Amino acid sequence: MRVEPRLRAVIFDFDGVLADTEALHAAAFQATAAGDGIALTLDDYYHSFLGLPDRACLAKLYARAGRARTAAELDALVARKRAEFARLAPAAHLYDGVAALLRRLSPRYRLAVASGAFRDEIEPILDRGGVRPLFTALVGAEDVPRGKPAPDPFLSALAAMNAATRDQLRPADCVVVEDSPLGIAAARAAGMHCVGVTTHHPAAALAADTIVAHVGELRIEELAW
Repeated sequence: MRVEPRLRAVIFDFDGVLADTEALHAAAFQATAAGDGIALTLDDYYHSFLGLPDRACLAKLYARAGRARTAAELDALVARKRAEFARLAPAAHLYDGVAALLRRLSPRYRLAVASGAFRDEIEPILDRGGVRPLFTALVGAEDVPRGKPAPDPFLSALAAMNAATRDQLRPADCVVVEDSPLGIAAARAAGMHCVGVTTHHPAAALAADTIVAHVGELRIEELAW
């Protein structure tokens, strides 16, 4: 007899999981830092900064260069980076197969996004892909006091999904789909299961319950923890 899995919700990271946007974020950070004479290579971004919200990323980058910024200066840097990303964002799109996956999952699972990006960076891409209505909750950088690796983004997504229905979820009912070690640490801290996607890190760097090479390979219905 087939045993039904108890997973009832899927919470996706956005950049590098649903959308091919990490290179655009990296370029926006590079342009922002270059204005102050600070270099950031793409490899360095993926190795040391991937998964951090904008503010934390810029604070770490400038501190590492011996140029620690005040809160007001970080606000200005975040605004510069966001403007640069907005200039690049029309090129952003969902990965192949993502829309089909989401449409397959949505009748059976509640879906959410929990990302270190801002909502106005996420929603236009979901809208262009025709999948925004499939999500019960969308949590961006502005919605939580702490970004990943803190559990706040995933716990906020859980709370938002529970606020939308009387059928309440527990952390153990949720599986997170992440591509960064920081995101996986956040999912663990939230008490949720986790699938790692090897978009920008090798499988050995992702301490997830299950690893896939591409989000289109996900078979959530076959997972039963």
